[in-house]
Amino acid sequence: MAAMSNTNRPPCLFCNQTTAATSDEHVLPHSWKKTFPSGDGGQVQIGRDRDGRDRTPVERKQVSPYDLRVKKVCRACNGGWMRLMDEAIKGLIFDLSWGKLDHVPGDQVEQLSTWCTKLALLRTHLDRGREQESPLELTHRFYGDRKALGPNTVQVARVLDTDSAISGNIARELRGMSNSSKELGEQLDAVHLVTFQIGQLFFQVGLSTSSDWSKGEMKSLLAAGRRNRTERVRTLRAGEDVAFESGLTQAEVLDVIETCRMVSQVSAHRESRLMKEAMLSVARGRRA
Repeated sequence: MAAMSNTNRPPCLFCNQTTAATSDEHVLPHSWKKTFPSGDGGQVQIGRDRDGRDRTPVERKQVSPYDLRVKKVCRACNGGWMRLMDEAIKGLIFDLSWGKLDHVPGDQVEQLSTWCTKLALLRTHLDRGREQESPLELTHRFYGDRKALGPNTVQVARVLDTDSAISGNIARELRGMSNSSKELGEQLDAVHLVTFQIGQLFFQVGLSTSSDWSKGEMKSLLAAGRRNRTERVRTLRAGEDVAFESGLTQAEVLDVIETCRMVSQVSAHRESRLMKEAMLSVARGRRA
């Protein structure tokens, strides 16, 4: 029997190849499930409308974050560089998550930032709906560079209590008007703020396309996470030791996330108003 053609296989999120079959890539290594408590709150995935309002959760599951899987990664990536990246960072993640280490050594900051970025990119592709997924431009760039998508895009904190496991994705996109016959409002730029907690380790990752708008929005969201907690939520900077002055309570972790969400809503409402004004201006110009 002739071998099945690869042309019908979906391309891998990262390498964009169809030569290897796709597999289920765990967002967090499944073997770590035995090590860390996942809490009993389950996983709730929440989508975002473009005007910043909460949608009805697209999926509710009583599931550990260590069971979350993305089905768009080829076996070559899954069992190759991704697995090696997980194994290389395992010791540092375990020490930080167990509270055995009170700082991130400067010579491991870049490695931690890279791993957190991989995790964040995978996490966005769990949420249903095109606008909830990070653009393939970012996954392809990460595959090529194997490093964080820009400086100062990852921030970390220590959590004092670990009753709950946190995983979330605030997604924003900016749509512009099109004068062609195509649908009005094609996606132009996108930004994501992905939040995770593993044991006592809490981190947020900003993902953005290359536009000034998305970079600015990402900085605003990351700054919102640090607001009033500057010494406890720390930005990872290559080569610099990052010491944890003290930890966040679980209530403060949730407050960090809610603050970021509120900042995103305010920005979204402002842009929605500006977009409506621009559309009215174009319409008046066509009638003139």
